[in-house]
Amino acid sequence: MNHQSDAHKFVTLDLLDSEGHVRRLSDIRAEVIDRVLVANRWNISATAAALGMGRSTIYRRYQALKRQLPDEE
Repeated sequence: MNHQSDAHKFVTLDLLDSEGHVRRLSDIRAEVIDRVLVANRWNISATAAALGMGRSTIYRRYQALKRQLPDEE
């Protein structure tokens, strides 16, 4: 990844929804995890390390969102 040109894709998050209300923290957290997973090509270990959380936390949060990681489909 070219950090100079691609970095902006992973740092800009909208804190407000389309109506100007503050988004729920759980929604923002899910977006962060999604973006870091994509940036790490769905590598759970690299994503967990980058976010300072355990692999099991990422799996648990995805289950709570009723999402599946690509290898679980």
